[in-house]
Amino acid sequence: MKTPKITALGASTAAAVGIGAVAFSMSFTALTELAAENGTNGYQAWGFPVIVDGLMIGATAATVGLTNKASRAYAYFALALGSALSLAGNVAHAVQGGQGPIGIAIAAIIPIVLFVVTHLTVLLAREKFSAASVGSKPADAAKVTLSESIAVETPASVETVEDPIAHEKLVAVG
Repeated sequence: MKTPKITALGASTAAAVGIGAVAFSMSFTALTELAAENGTNGYQAWGFPVIVDGLMIGATAATVGLTNKASRAYAYFALALGSALSLAGNVAHAVQGGQGPIGIAIAAIIPIVLFVVTHLTVLLAREKFSAASVGSKPADAAKVTLSESIAVETPASVETVEDPIAHEKLVAVG
């Protein structure tokens, strides 16, 4: 029986999922209360954090899957917008609840950390995919095995694109 290897991508993904679950739960509570305290009733108050934080989830998935530079830039914009909305909502909830500077800082940290850990995981995933695509890998990239692949196809095109946040060149296979 083989012992599974812990890769940087695996560890980062696990951290992002764990932190994401806790942060979403905390943000969900704050945004639901904020909506309810400001005239949004019942299930609609519950829907507010799903919409705001759901934007972050959908945009994160898009940043991983999109290879077109303009499309990926739009996905990063949506991710930044969702993060900003979550940040504003969490801070507004703390201010409206009479929290002091520490309470407001705690409220602000939640969406900021979620954004950062998610983006780092996206960068690691891209680096791993990019290294596997061109047949070389950075010293710290994990080895891509056949079991990790769903299908192997000959790429129609290979282009270099720039990550708009990290400002680094990536290889996109189309």
